[in-house]
Amino acid sequence: MPPKPPGVGELLPESNEPWNAASLRDAHRQWVYTLSTPQIHEVERALEQIQRCAKPALRCTPLDFPLPTLHAMLQRAVLSCETRLGLFLIRGLPIAHLNETQARWLAWGIGLHLGVPLIQNDAGQLLVDVRDISAGEHRLRDNITNAAMGFHVDACDLSALLCRRKAAYGGHTWVTNMLTVHNQLARQNLAWLQALYQPLPFLDLARQGFFRCPVFAVHHGVFAGRFYRKRILACRHLPGAPKLSDATWDAVDAFEQLASAPENCLEIHLQPGDLHLLNNHVVCHARTPFTDIGPLDDKRHLFRQWFATPFSRPLPQAFRQAYGRTEAATLRGGYQGWQPTASTLRFQKQLAECHGVIV
Repeated sequence: MPPKPPGVGELLPESNEPWNAASLRDAHRQWVYTLSTPQIHEVERALEQIQRCAKPALRCTPLDFPLPTLHAMLQRAVLSCETRLGLFLIRGLPIAHLNETQARWLAWGIGLHLGVPLIQNDAGQLLVDVRDISAGEHRLRDNITNAAMGFHVDACDLSALLCRRKAAYGGHTWVTNMLTVHNQLARQNLAWLQALYQPLPFLDLARQGFFRCPVFAVHHGVFAGRFYRKRILACRHLPGAPKLSDATWDAVDAFEQLASAPENCLEIHLQPGDLHLLNNHVVCHARTPFTDIGPLDDKRHLFRQWFATPFSRPLPQAFRQAYGRTEAATLRGGYQGWQPTASTLRFQKQLAECHGVIV
């Protein structure tokens, strides 16, 4: 049997708080914030300014979407995701009455205050539409389908989802604390926990192969998790990918079962104007299937951004292939293997300087 990984069975890191559905619901005042009327007006004025200045998106800075009072609140929300519960929900952004172009500028402007946007796909996009355009096709990128999504993390320190339209039925978000899953596995089956501390193969969409990364790790006393069952399953028949033992598959299945257990996961119904922030090293998320009705503009539509932030934790070396870099507070994550354009690199460096992220 391999050596016991550091922290197994006794991990209670000070930097984050394990929670279950009931305790997260009870703590809603810590992670749900509703904008006041003056704050809403501040966002509306900022939207008017960024549209009036007519700069290309990649030339904009937080000064082009000025939030004199809200900037500090947004940064506190990002910090809270890193040090407290791993998620934050801001309600009341004035988006429901906007057309799609205006809504996209609002999402972009808010994002300028959250961190450094990262590339999310092979089109080099920094702002991605989450809506059903699949026409029933089966795809590995579920953000463009109406299918259910199993528990997973995004390839970044912080994810942001801004809801513009909700579905007629379904499309709800589930969130689960990976620390809680870890500690339950420690009590139930130490062999499963040990298996998830070993590097597992994850499908690498950008490089048409796979990389190895553990599901759980502890680095300098700081916890980090990374789970994506669908991407692990997709490696079963890839040339060169390691064959996992039955015990390891049992451990992967046990993670999914514990993550989706009603006592562990909380279902969140995002409404238009909700901005949902997630720390992908602590919280994994899933989505229920959904049904849309009516014309495209009435159908479920969210804007997604991935961010590097100045508050991010150090990661173990085993996470390097997944995130590119492991040092804290660095420009890391996103769609690895894609070469950014000169304008994207210039924009990211400018935002990194604004936020104190190390390039």
